[in-house]
Amino acid sequence: MAALFMKALFPWALIVALAVSVPCARAADEKTSEAAATETTDDLVSQLDAAVKAQQKEAGAATDRSRELQYYATQAAATVRRALSSGGGGVSNLQDALNQVQSVAPSEDVQKLCAKILATAQAQAETRDKAVIDQTTAQIDAAMKATFAAKTPKDLDDQIIQLSNLSVSRDYNSSQVVQRKVEQARSAVTFMCRWQDYLANKNNGNIDAARTVLRNLSQDTSSYPFVPRSEILQRMDDLGVDKSDPATQLPSLKDKTLADLDAMVQQLVELKDKNRGSSEINTRLQALQQLSDARQQVKAGLYGQAFSYCTTRYGADAQAMVPLTQELLITFLPQYLEIAEAYPAKAGETPVVYLQRVNAESRKKGEWKTTSKALDAYRQVAFANGQTPSWVSGDAQAITAYIQGQNYEAAGLYREAIQAYKRVIGQTGDNIPIEQARTRLEAIRKEHPQDAEAAEKTPEVRTYPVPMPYPAGR
Repeated sequence: MAALFMKALFPWALIVALAVSVPCARAADEKTSEAAATETTDDLVSQLDAAVKAQQKEAGAATDRSRELQYYATQAAATVRRALSSGGGGVSNLQDALNQVQSVAPSEDVQKLCAKILATAQAQAETRDKAVIDQTTAQIDAAMKATFAAKTPKDLDDQIIQLSNLSVSRDYNSSQVVQRKVEQARSAVTFMCRWQDYLANKNNGNIDAARTVLRNLSQDTSSYPFVPRSEILQRMDDLGVDKSDPATQLPSLKDKTLADLDAMVQQLVELKDKNRGSSEINTRLQALQQLSDARQQVKAGLYGQAFSYCTTRYGADAQAMVPLTQELLITFLPQYLEIAEAYPAKAGETPVVYLQRVNAESRKKGEWKTTSKALDAYRQVAFANGQTPSWVSGDAQAITAYIQGQNYEAAGLYREAIQAYKRVIGQTGDNIPIEQARTRLEAIRKEHPQDAEAAEKTPEVRTYPVPMPYPAGR
């Protein structure tokens, strides 16, 4: 039993040393605020000491081991000092020590006192962390106000030194919230140093370099929690237009037509030679060259390839290129759909307006194959890479099913024709041949009753998705 209490005394000495060492490890600004908490800890430690000794006396522990126990107590004190030097390790070590005490002195009084000591130590740690966080936050706020008020780099030297010392002094293994706040302080120091670069360049008249610093700062998300990005953007505006930025030299696409295409390509080639590595110039040049290639494909009669280009929108300049691609598309869209003679494009029509007209006129004439072509082209032109609305897809499937029904009927495959016409009737669109499909169903049932009866008993089998016919690319 004496050996057990010898083991208990090691963590017990750790606790006593912690109670004595905590005030010594505090910073000068923390001593007064934590005096009452420290006295409470001393009282609890004394009570726990008495409780452990009482249980030791009851067990009849030997006293000739006092020197060895003193050695363990000294080692425990050293362990506590190391823990306190790393800040937050003190509470976790205290928890381990208290667990060891309770394991060898498992009385109810000991357990209650251990719980009180741990709670008190945790409260002290939370108070210390809050003080660190409040102090760091206040200094960061003050540093940022000084940053935006600074006129020269020298104006920020004192603030950088103070914040640097704070971030270094608080760099211990404490709670995560304290670590995050210390990391913010370090980010603030980095930001202020870069702001000094901005001020130095601006004051020396190196506006391009100053703008580059601000642009990099505006893209650094690590500083946003304490730096308003709008302030950085406003400083960039105050510097004026960056005439050295290749993006400001790009030829505008506004009000441009295909007649301007060759001149714009030549202008961009010259800009590229002067601004090697400019992504903006390279992107715009590539987009215009692709448009030029598509125009050559149209001249060669390769309408399918040109149509694919005009209905695919990728890249940073995709939206800006739409008016030019639409201008090219209307020049060959009737030929691509193979309806140029029956439905030529009218002057001033855009591709979408043209396809809407063809769609409406072909429905009235009952030219459902032409309607199917126009509707599928409309789906690609109007919505490009986006999601096609369900009503467009539904109309397209219904019209395709009606055309399939006509083909099956012409081939004498009445069962398949019935199933195709039933798919038409199953759709809910307003612009599909429902009446025509119903008429053909009634005719087949009257003229071919056996096929109609067999079709009703045969489950429908069809391939998904339903193909929508349109001219193959040539």
